[in-house]
Amino acid sequence: MYVTSVATSAYPTPVTPVRAASGVTSADYATRMAEFDTLAATVNDASGKAGEAQRVEAYQALQAMSAGGKLAGIDPERRKVLDQATYDSDIGQRARPWVAISSWR
Repeated sequence: MYVTSVATSAYPTPVTPVRAASGVTSADYATRMAEFDTLAATVNDASGKAGEAQRVEAYQALQAMSAGGKLAGIDPERRKVLDQATYDSDIGQRARPWVAISSWR
């Protein structure tokens, strides 16, 4: 069967929103990244400025942001910070005990 024309009405409108092209920023993205920066700094705080409970709360908030898709489009440098907070921080190590014993990480 050969198709000789393209009818745009044959393609339904996407149900889920389409992600913006790489490099496109918005006020919402800037707000989310500012929140990310604050939370990640709290989780990774080694100075003792942030208390243990505050660091755990920040860790949980980062996990919620990640699970909720609020970190979509995160830049590579922030991705490294997220990995550090999630996997390498003492809070992350205690929250994920299987990471410490896993050799495939």
